[in-house]
Amino acid sequence: MGMFITQNQAEKINRPGRFRADRNLYLVVQESKKLGWIRKSWVQRVTINGRRRDIGLGPLDLVNIETARLKALENRIANFEGRLQETLKAEDVFRKSKAPTFKTLAEETLDALRPTWKNAKQSKAWISKMENYVFPRLGNLAIDAIEPKDVLDIVKPLWTTKPTVANEVRRAISRVFQYAQTYGHVDQNLADNRLNGALPKGVHKTKNSDSVPYRDMPEAMQFIEDGMASVPVRLALLFTIHTASRANESVGARWDEIDGDTWIIPASRMTSKGKTKEHRVALSTGALEILERAKALDNGSGLIFPSGMTGSEMRPDTLNDNWKKIRPVKSVVHGFRASFKTWAMEQTDTAWEIVEMSMAHEVGNAVERAYNRSDLLEKRVALMQSWSNYLIG
Repeated sequence: MGMFITQNQAEKINRPGRFRADRNLYLVVQESKKLGWIRKSWVQRVTINGRRRDIGLGPLDLVNIETARLKALENRIANFEGRLQETLKAEDVFRKSKAPTFKTLAEETLDALRPTWKNAKQSKAWISKMENYVFPRLGNLAIDAIEPKDVLDIVKPLWTTKPTVANEVRRAISRVFQYAQTYGHVDQNLADNRLNGALPKGVHKTKNSDSVPYRDMPEAMQFIEDGMASVPVRLALLFTIHTASRANESVGARWDEIDGDTWIIPASRMTSKGKTKEHRVALSTGALEILERAKALDNGSGLIFPSGMTGSEMRPDTLNDNWKKIRPVKSVVHGFRASFKTWAMEQTDTAWEIVEMSMAHEVGNAVERAYNRSDLLEKRVALMQSWSNYLIG
């Protein structure tokens, strides 16, 4: 795909995700394998008075891409002229009585999430938390009638007594609100970081604070897409995460290192201790789409992600500096590799050595490596594709 999808591409897409169709216009694809449906709808992301909002522009089967782009342009003009907020308020009044209940959306969210989970236990645990802690208070409320206090009344009592459960419940509620935002039922996620100011401080002792929990990675990817202003930095960071590579390896990536769906990093650019040979990276469809978007940055230097300021190779620290400005939790870019490894070991049946080789780690002692010269690239392809699918959400 190019930077923006076409009508033909939109009709052919059959996997869940958000696909950019214009500057702030996306095709959002939701899937329920259990119920056998795929929903495709247009969503425009705008910022009104400093607050982000998703505006539903209709389903793909009723609204074609040109009409969606025209509607999005009209909204951008109205927003520039200060008219959009009042228009949306009027539409909200009309929609109030039509919004589905929290429980209905929670069930739809579960259907959308289930394919990304390893086994039925995760689904049962998710449902159990909803039934025990959330549905008694929110289940029968229309999603747009829920107030921050309703969410706080669920999370706060658990915050000091069962902190782990509190975080899991909060994340589950947040996922439902994210789903509701996608379909234009609400414009705010009431379970996001805005709750922090009302929760007791110093209760949670965070471990491994340099990495994002893998369950929050899809949300972190969206933070990067929406919050990182520099296109080269944004694409370089997304590529770093999709490939589980190191920052210095990705910022120095060159077009002549790409061989079809494989990225071949020369030994001279590998930073692993004792690494004396090139490293081959299996490129997922998500990574390949980022490369397509990066073609617009080509300045003749051969670099895939040249600095937007100098046109030369950007510093690895640039990724970390920009991530720190928008990150929802304390973490560093290198920690995304830990997120990948934890996900792979907990959510897949992938052999340990394949995970290690995907991260360019040496496996076995010197004698074992002398006899085993394979880098297991073919077996790494499925792992990296699964990781990419998980990130897209």
